[in-house]
Amino acid sequence: MLLVLQYSTLWLTGKLFNPLPDPGFVPLSTIVAIQFVPLLAICAVVATFSWRRTGSSLPGALICGLFVTWYVVAGTATQAAF
Repeated sequence: MLLVLQYSTLWLTGKLFNPLPDPGFVPLSTIVAIQFVPLLAICAVVATFSWRRTGSSLPGALICGLFVTWYVVAGTATQAAF
């Protein structure tokens, strides 16, 4: 819903919808949210496949949990303290 709201407002007005006083938060959250659309679609396919294959939701939940955790940790920007 965030992406639909942001892109429709952007296409209609030329600006992002920003209900918060911090002007940098909403564009950043939109950029971060874009990558979760295909990520959750992949998780849905993996979870459905493993549920049909095993008859249990636990393997798919574990695989998807590990995949999402790996993706978030790998995509987190870090900086060294000097």
